[in-house]
Amino acid sequence: MGQPGTYHGYGSGWANACNSPWRLYKHYTHEGGISTPTIVHRPSGLKAKPGGFNHQPWHFIDVLPTLASVAGARAPAETAGVDPAPMPRGRKVPRGPLFWEHEGSRAGREGKWKIAALYPRGQWELYDIEADRTQVNLAGARSRASEADGRAVRPAGQGEPRGAVELETAVR
Repeated sequence: MGQPGTYHGYGSGWANACNSPWRLYKHYTHEGGISTPTIVHRPSGLKAKPGGFNHQPWHFIDVLPTLASVAGARAPAETAGVDPAPMPRGRKVPRGPLFWEHEGSRAGREGKWKIAALYPRGQWELYDIEADRTQVNLAGARSRASEADGRAVRPAGQGEPRGAVELETAVR
C-alpha cells in the first residue's frame, strides 16, 4: 500500500458507516452523496455570528457569481448560479429549483422539498429536507404528485423519467 500503481479504498459498507447519519455516500444524489460543508471566512464582510450555521443550499454553479461578487464585478447574465453574498449576513438567497445527475442517479430540490432516484430504475422519492435531512422518511407516495406547500413535485412525462424532473404549481 502506498507504492506507485497501488490503490487503496474501502467497500460500500464502510462508506455508509463513515458517512453517518446521512443516507448513502459520495456516489449518490441523496444527502450522503452531496452534502459537503462550506467554510466561509471574510472578516470585513461577514455579519453572521462566529461558529454559526446556514443551511441554505450552495451549489458548484454558484462559484462564478460568488467570485464575481467578492471581486466587485458582475457575473455574465447567462450564468446559472446565484450570488450567495447575503447568506453570511443571515439573509435568504432567492433561488429557483436545482437539478442534478451523477452516474445515472438523479435529484431535484426546491426550497425544503427534494426528490431523488437511484440508478438505473429507482423510484422517485420525495423528502422534506428541513424535517428529515437524513432522508429516512418519505414525505409522499413515490412517483406521485405531492401538494405540500402548494407545490406539486412529479417526474416529467409518462412512466419512469429519464433524468428530467418538473416542479410546478399545484392546481387547487
